[in-house]
Amino acid sequence: MSAITYKPELENISRGENRLHYIDSAKGIGILLVIIGHHLLGAEWIVDWIYSFHMPLFFVITGVLTGCHEDKRSTKQLLYKKAKSLMYPYVTFSLLNLIWYLLYYVALSFEPEESLSVVIIKMITTYGYQALWFLPAMFFASIIAKQTGEGKYRWLLGSIYMLTGCLLAVLIENVQMASVYRHALIYIGRICIGVTFIYIGSFWHRIVVHLNQPKQWIVLAIAGGISCFG
Repeated sequence: MSAITYKPELENISRGENRLHYIDSAKGIGILLVIIGHHLLGAEWIVDWIYSFHMPLFFVITGVLTGCHEDKRSTKQLLYKKAKSLMYPYVTFSLLNLIWYLLYYVALSFEPEESLSVVIIKMITTYGYQALWFLPAMFFASIIAKQTGEGKYRWLLGSIYMLTGCLLAVLIENVQMASVYRHALIYIGRICIGVTFIYIGSFWHRIVVHLNQPKQWIVLAIAGGISCFG
């Protein structure tokens, strides 16, 4: 842990003192919303509302936590840490998903949603099968955000990433293309939008770190209200 130098106002965060409790709350709420969003039936408007922000929330949280300390690790060390925390679970759960696929669809002769080759290709390319897309997207977005987020042009870069992600989304929805190109653009778009939300989280932290805890909760409540009606 010597590679991480905590800022004075958060120097005791690892011991629970001055802990950002709203981050714990936000992560817990986000996890619950992910579960609800994938299992709630018969209430599409609620699902659409949850889907509008529940994944971006985790990227924002990553940005907030990135802003809590100055990371002095080299790119190699950072890659190792992120690979261990994000790509290792991705590989593990992808293999478990593949085993489940073989048992459920092949051994029990159920009609599969996608062919076995498609499942394997998505797994190998880190496009991600089903909800597993999130882990590689977070991995690449975190690396890019860290490497490009320290300079004076970070907000310009953040705007470019956001604009790129939005343009790709429009392109995907309105232009007919081969599935391989469609998946490639979706993949790039996920990462671009992810980087943007990490920047937003880092910027948000720069604001609230100067506020006392009651004011932090007020700012969080306002942000939540905007999300509810956004």
